[in-house]
Amino acid sequence: MCYGIKHKNNHKVCINKMKIVILDPSFFTFPYDKCLCEGLSSEGHEVFLIGTSSERIGKYHAGNFKLIKHYYKFSSLIKKNKFGLLIKGINHIFNNLTLLFKLKKIKPDIIHFQWLPLPIFDMILIQILRRKTKVFFTMHDTTLYNGEGTSRIQQIGYARLLKLFDGIIVHTKNSKNKLINLQGISTRKIAVIPHGILDYYNTSQDTKEIKENNKIEWSGDTFNLLVFGSIKGYKGIDILIKALPLIEEKLRERIKVTIAGTGKEEEINRLKLLANKLKVSNFIIWDLRFIPEEEVASHFKSASLVVMPYRTIDQSGVLMTAIGFNVPVIATKIGGIPETIENNVHGQLIPANNPEALALSLSKVLINNQLLDLYKRNLRTLAEHKLNWDNIGAITTNFYLKVKNEVQP
Repeated sequence: MCYGIKHKNNHKVCINKMKIVILDPSFFTFPYDKCLCEGLSSEGHEVFLIGTSSERIGKYHAGNFKLIKHYYKFSSLIKKNKFGLLIKGINHIFNNLTLLFKLKKIKPDIIHFQWLPLPIFDMILIQILRRKTKVFFTMHDTTLYNGEGTSRIQQIGYARLLKLFDGIIVHTKNSKNKLINLQGISTRKIAVIPHGILDYYNTSQDTKEIKENNKIEWSGDTFNLLVFGSIKGYKGIDILIKALPLIEEKLRERIKVTIAGTGKEEEINRLKLLANKLKVSNFIIWDLRFIPEEEVASHFKSASLVVMPYRTIDQSGVLMTAIGFNVPVIATKIGGIPETIENNVHGQLIPANNPEALALSLSKVLINNQLLDLYKRNLRTLAEHKLNWDNIGAITTNFYLKVKNEVQP
């Protein structure tokens, strides 16, 4: 069967378009999934996104693909405790089996996994699927869940499972090198495809004000720092808290920090105790909850800078959301971050675990606000070209075709 894209009168025309299934059982990265599906749809393919009913998808606005809520319909009704997780695991196995019947009707040419919730059981599903079609995986984290929040059962069989995929997508050269060196995956199976900007929040929904008891009202001279997403140790939020007292008092008085997201109580308490000890609590607003999708835009649009003092990361959805909202960042120079943004071009990159460097970087921007205008102009160019989803859809299509047409050794 011949697949391809030709261009006629500046319009894309799909030749024997493919049926592509994107699979993310928990919709762990729904914004990414949705944008990828839109990018693939722009290439003329028929795309199906399969996952669950979840607060993660917010007020989903229909795109040029079909959304199928298949997973966890029963376990979603049960409380999230140890018993609930056990039921969810059983539900996952059952859903994997019933998925085969759905896929038999769809008859996909490509099945593309985003996450593997239970590798030891997902392995069985993938072994069945790859008998009839090519199976791909996007490896968002080369260190499983960045080393946090995984149970032992989520780690069993993971390394072995990776070798079953016909193709693996990573977002950076750094991730590719890790995959080759740590997992022994053949380089011919791996494609480096950028993580596109997450402008989903900006374009797919109406902006809603942050609910009244959490509403942020800054004065015109206030410099608004945003820390967004899951609150975990690898995010380095403590590094930002330690940096605040190191900033000259006159400049520090202009700073307000919003920490928006949810995490384990012990980690949140640790950070609050640190802020109290360093006497910087009055600079911080804690918006400690899962941020609904309709409120994401309000957070980013009120931010002067997004701060990401991470200790470890491959690539960051928070970074891509910041770029989508044209908000400059101060981030650690690790993982795929320096492959995406340049120091003093799109924001500032600092060494890891270095509160002094973060304080110096923040002071530099506070002293010279014209830097923000420069960073924003450069971010706009980056978003419109390299990180555009139509471009990523085309690159991903080419990788699918390369793998499909490749003669196995």
